[in-house]
Amino acid sequence: MLRRLLSLLILLGMLLPAAPAGATTSAPDADSVELIRIERSVVINVPAREAFAYAADFLNDPQWRAEVTTMTVDGPRRIGAVYTEDSRLGLRPHWVTLTRLTVWEPDRHVVAETLPTSPYYLRSERTFEELAPGRTRMTYLLEYDAAMADAVFGFPVPPILVELGYATIMQAYLGKLRLLLESGSV
Repeated sequence: MLRRLLSLLILLGMLLPAAPAGATTSAPDADSVELIRIERSVVINVPAREAFAYAADFLNDPQWRAEVTTMTVDGPRRIGAVYTEDSRLGLRPHWVTLTRLTVWEPDRHVVAETLPTSPYYLRSERTFEELAPGRTRMTYLLEYDAAMADAVFGFPVPPILVELGYATIMQAYLGKLRLLLESGSV
């Protein structure tokens, strides 16, 4: 039921204008806002090096995260690289988020966080743990300003509903990622 409601809200979003432009001059940080925190894991039957090579490259996100329309980067992948994600979120058909690559530990860990000029704090973390040869646990952690959910939907949404709904969606994304990697089609 919750998934259907979220799907309906996403479809309705196609009828609304893009999110308003105009960022604040300094972004909220994790200590100054109420955070929504969603964490899910999946075990993938490929080596950590292979899972990391694909899933730590944010440019691949449109292939396994359904809401991502486009993802671009300002240059080569490096600490400090800026990614621009255009997504269909909530009731917004074009929600643009800029994040900076802040952690890059090959085959193990990647983190991106919103820029200081962003109106909302967001942190995306992906961790890869080789459980056995050819078997990897990927953990996806997303933390973001609860006020962002209200802006995305255009009305106040209880954080627990956002957490429950997006956790279900995130688990589906991880399942799609697992299928892509295990099929060898990427």
